[in-house]
Amino acid sequence: MTKMCLADELSDEQLRQYLSKLMVWTAEVVRALDEMSVQLGLTAAPIEFIDRYFEPMVNDENLDPEEIARVGIAHGIEDTWSTAQHAFFRTAVVACAYAAAGMAADMRGETESAIAALASSSYWCGIARGLEVAQKWNGMLTRPESGPSFDSDPKRPHDLVEVKLQELLKEHRRRAGAAGGQARAGKYKPVQEWVLSQYAARKWASARQAAKALAPEALALSRIKGCELSEDRVFDTVYGWIRDKLKRTVD
Repeated sequence: MTKMCLADELSDEQLRQYLSKLMVWTAEVVRALDEMSVQLGLTAAPIEFIDRYFEPMVNDENLDPEEIARVGIAHGIEDTWSTAQHAFFRTAVVACAYAAAGMAADMRGETESAIAALASSSYWCGIARGLEVAQKWNGMLTRPESGPSFDSDPKRPHDLVEVKLQELLKEHRRRAGAAGGQARAGKYKPVQEWVLSQYAARKWASARQAAKALAPEALALSRIKGCELSEDRVFDTVYGWIRDKLKRTVD
């Protein structure tokens, strides 16, 4: 039986839309892990789990979630934790690792890898949720007897976590946008070079007229080269390449 992958079934644009939805869901995953960590007494306050474990993973260029799933992480484990707390912590850290790996893959322009990693993060979060529920049912839930009070804070704990996650995702989108732009430029370079050579070889009434004439051939060439342009946006893409070339010539 032939193994199918997402790229066989969905266009590049559909994959990006799916990844965008998964990224939103990932924020929900990390938020849930942070909240459960407080509920189970592993951390004393909201955002602490994100600050201590998730954010460092986002910034770790050598992160390997599969390795973390095999051996866990050495730091952060407390001797006072119960066996159940240890189990939750290890599972939650793996979920965070896959979430961070998915964000990193997105920045490299590896859409399918990003989708796979974020889906794995959701899977491990589901296991963590099951462990949390099991602890509650078995009467093993531990809450910190004392800790910071949020009554005087104008923001609720949930809102504080939301602000932190939005900051992380905003920075990720900025970095992913820059990296993705570079990756796309390289991916479509053969088609772009062909378009610009065709534009330079002939006289055109306008850049728009040239783009309109060259767009169908550019689309066909992109399919041959394995870097298919979006059929709905091929004219805009070709027109943009020509305009950028004209601007550079003027400058």
